[in-house]
Amino acid sequence: ATKANLRVTLGDDWFYKDGKLQQIRDHMADAETERNSRMSEATARINWLEDAQKDGDISADEEKELTELRAYRTALRRLDLSTAPKINWPDAPA
Repeated sequence: ATKANLRVTLGDDWFYKDGKLQQIRDHMADAETERNSRMSEATARINWLEDAQKDGDISADEEKELTELRAYRTALRRLDLSTAPKINWPDAPA
């Protein structure tokens, strides 16, 4: 097999060296980055809603959203990333 054939067979995430297959991409790190991004977005919205709540200026819909966002953030925090790249991400609140 040629180097080109191995690339086609193995794809871009793997390489063959010294008789061994080695993974190039760190799927766990990618998953951690994705989780951190999702958590940051949720936390920013939670902070905004909590400020509105403290000011006494929060609607019933926003209270519901706050509860859903907190549950979503907890689900993200508890997510098992060891199955990366096949992760069952929780759905973000609408």
